[in-house]
Amino acid sequence: MHSTSGIINSPYYHLKVLPFGTVRWTDGFWYERFELCHRVTLPAMREALDDPDNGAVFKNFYIAAGLQRGAHMGRFWSDGDCYKWLEAMAHVYSVTRDCELDRIMDEHIEIIGKAQESDGYICTQIQLTDKERWQATGYHELYNMGHLLTAACVHYRATGKRNFLEIACKLGDYLYNVFQPRPPELANFGWNPSNIMGLVDLYRATGKRRYLELAGIFVDMRGSAPKGEQWHRRQNRSDGTDQTQDRVPLRQETEAVGHAVTAMYLYCGATDVYAETGEPALREALERIWQDVTTRKMFITGALGALHQGVSRRGDRVGEAFGLPYQLPNATAYNETCANIGNAMWNWRLLRIDGDAKYADIMELVLYNSMLSGMSIDGKHFRYTNPLRWHGAEHLLLSN
Repeated sequence: MHSTSGIINSPYYHLKVLPFGTVRWTDGFWYERFELCHRVTLPAMREALDDPDNGAVFKNFYIAAGLQRGAHMGRFWSDGDCYKWLEAMAHVYSVTRDCELDRIMDEHIEIIGKAQESDGYICTQIQLTDKERWQATGYHELYNMGHLLTAACVHYRATGKRNFLEIACKLGDYLYNVFQPRPPELANFGWNPSNIMGLVDLYRATGKRRYLELAGIFVDMRGSAPKGEQWHRRQNRSDGTDQTQDRVPLRQETEAVGHAVTAMYLYCGATDVYAETGEPALREALERIWQDVTTRKMFITGALGALHQGVSRRGDRVGEAFGLPYQLPNATAYNETCANIGNAMWNWRLLRIDGDAKYADIMELVLYNSMLSGMSIDGKHFRYTNPLRWHGAEHLLLSN
């Protein structure tokens, strides 16, 4: 089931995964992009994370660990971007065995461990402010935590070291204690659900079924406490609506709705759960949604998220979201880079389940188009939105 070599033989995978580092590019386009990531993008990301004016700032962990003084910097999702940087570094290390990357990862993992609370909780946007735990979905607690779980598991598979994995297990146990009883007041807290993918990753890395159980609970929670548009307007919140894929239980859903990034994270996580459980109702729902995405709501570049602001078919306000069927504008398309990457991630998972080339086709479409457009040729700059038509410098891009 799991090993430090990184082989994952989930019971409902048709295609098996090779150990990290056994396949590599030797020349050509993707070799050049990989080398650019190694030599340019990873250092550029570190420089950005060291900038106190950036949206994501690693210094928050030093402050939470008591090693430096200061207030929280960056956005609510700052921690998650830091974890994704470490995850990218681990992937590159698995191929290059660059000792400097190994040293940098260990250095930052040590600080993260010191920032973690004794009960396993870690979210610097809460720890360094007057905010309380689990008071508002918009604080991105589960989103950040999910990225930690995945980054730690990738690091473990790439290096065989348990230093990051132990932090993840401590966090996973904390989440199990909080969410396994399914407290009704937290029913909508999984709205940006990297945590589902992360928990399945943690199950695969450790073999502890409580993490898979909790991932399934987070899938079950979707649509269990719908709120509707009137509540949305009154509370100025979107949980419990189509915006967060929370109006309809996932197994009953027939279409892709709401924020395109959170949708992709949900569908990826649910596919991971299916790969371990083989539940037919889950697979059937995911295939229905896949058909809706790929035949009615996906751009020719594989990009997702037609609307900056709009309304779902069921009347909920949505943003950075799927539109109605065939509502695919060129100049005003939102097409967030994260959603496009999520589309490739989801189809990669579906491909492993039954080996159908239609999923590989979507992966390739995204990789050569809407994923590439999210990063500059020099590997140092990133684009949030990806419209298909641009009218020049005066054309307002609908990014935030």
